Amino acid sequence: MKTVAGVFAAETQAVRALEDLHSADIDPHSVSVIARSREEAREVAGGLIGALTGWGFSERQAHEYQDRIEHGELLLAVDVPDDRDTGRVEDILRRDGGDMVSTGSPRR
Repeated sequence: MKTVAGVFAAETQAVRALEDLHSADIDPHSVSVIARSREEAREVAGGLIGALTGWGFSERQAHEYQDRIEHGELLLAVDVPDDRDTGRVEDILRRDGGDMVSTGSPRR
């Protein structure tokens, strides 16, 4: 399983990406939306870094994603089975306004 992630500055962009992923027959259960909770931002930071590095993103990428979330952006993370092309998911996220779109490479 690979994970494709991207951050969205506006909620409307993230919603459009979710809709387009659904239209592309991406299983909605494979999509995670991560947003900042003001009360828990500092408490959940370590857990987020761990999740992102577990999905195969570098520690540097994980910290960049965390910083963007802490500043109010939304992260979409999509699990893509190994037998499917991640390029289609990356294209959808980029087309709908996603930034820092990349695919994690989990260690085996």
